[in-house]
Amino acid sequence: MKVELSPGHLYFSTQQEEDEKELSEVDACTVAQAKAEEKLSIVTKLILINDIPLEIIAKVSDLPMEELEKIKKDLTPPA
Repeated sequence: MKVELSPGHLYFSTQQEEDEKELSEVDACTVAQAKAEEKLSIVTKLILINDIPLEIIAKVSDLPMEELEKIKKDLTPPA
């Protein structure tokens, strides 16, 4: 149990409350990572379609052109 003292208030937090707070931080990190992976997956598919200019993909995805060019280069087999 954790005791916190603030002006006019005494607060006791249980281990469960502390664990839930820590878990919610982990959940937020997991969600952020999942969103980034999904964004990369969508961008990769758009690049592979090869009908949409990188400039438009950059505007829609908020990714820099340099990163999109790198992704495209990584997807292109060597000649």
